[in-house]
Amino acid sequence: MKMLAGVLLLLACSGKTWALCEGGYPNLSVAQEARDARLVVIARPQTFELVRDVAEDPDGYVATRIHLAIDAVLRGMPPEPGKAGFLTILNPNTSARFPMDERDAGTSRLLFIREGEDGYWVDSCGHSGKRAARGATIRRLRQLGAGPR
Repeated sequence: MKMLAGVLLLLACSGKTWALCEGGYPNLSVAQEARDARLVVIARPQTFELVRDVAEDPDGYVATRIHLAIDAVLRGMPPEPGKAGFLTILNPNTSARFPMDERDAGTSRLLFIREGEDGYWVDSCGHSGKRAARGATIRRLRQLGAGPR
């Protein structure tokens, strides 16, 4: 029991922790995540806006609205034709939040974007991440022919 507690403490203090990902991290193959995503893009976060809800969290915020500049669409069609090149996603303030904040403004990222009842979001258990570290994933997407749906 003490060993389990020690392992949990070590994981909690490590620099890279994720929310519980069913089946491990990442929990889907690149092919499956591409099929499940509404849109797969290479984008740069531009601005970050805290979403506050005093009733739900009087001392903090419930999410961050992230405004993205889209550099390339690898799969799907941008949802708002009038705003081509831009998209806003919602990042909840929970253990499932995708690791991206103001320090990442302008950093090119590969993002598998999903659509939910609260808008567009990125699964923290998936293959999304900094573009510089996702070359193999981008090559795999191109091999799959992950063009528009």
